[in-house]
Order: sequence, then structure tokens, then C-alpha cells
Amino acid sequence: MLFIFVFGAPPFSRASPLDRNYAIFLRKTELFWKVHPSVKRYIAKNGPVSEPLTDLLTSMLSSDLTKRPVSVKEVLEHAFFQNGDKIDTKELHEEFKQLVQDIE
Repeated sequence: MLFIFVFGAPPFSRASPLDRNYAIFLRKTELFWKVHPSVKRYIAKNGPVSEPLTDLLTSMLSSDLTKRPVSVKEVLEHAFFQNGDKIDTKELHEEFKQLVQDIE
């Protein structure tokens, strides 16, 4: 959900090597953060994605369960939330409303 809140779309359509974005994520995670269409749009609008955010999302999306956070507490204790990175909730709310309208 955090990926969708920040970038406006899911990281991949399905967790399958047949999904282009998932395959890139599995093989070359650093490349994923440069070529994913939603991430590229974010960068064009907002500038670079913070390292704490990419670190957190990479761990959350990992296919290796030992690399994933084990609890919400662990997620909230991550540097992304501790070091002052903020999500623009007003903008996020407007984008979410637009997504809902588009679906209806």
C-alpha cells in the first residue's frame, strides 16, 4: 500500500517473473527504482526518491521473507518514518479521490 500511496500505482501487476517490473525487481532492484513508470513520473514531478523510502519498500517487497519487516512496529521504526520523510497527505488525498472517480 505504501508504494501505491507514494507512486500512485502498484509496483507490479503480479508477483511473477512474467511481469516485467517484478522480473526487474528480482534481478536488479536498483534498476527497478530507475525504470518503473510510476517511479519515473514521481521523480519528474518531485525529484529523487529518498534512500530511506527505497530501502523500506525494497524490504517490504522482497521475495525473501527474512528480509521483510516482521511487524507494523518494525515498519514504523524504519528510518523513512524516523528521519522526517513526509508524505504529502493533502496531495495524496486528492490523487486518491481522482483514482476513485476514474474507477466509478
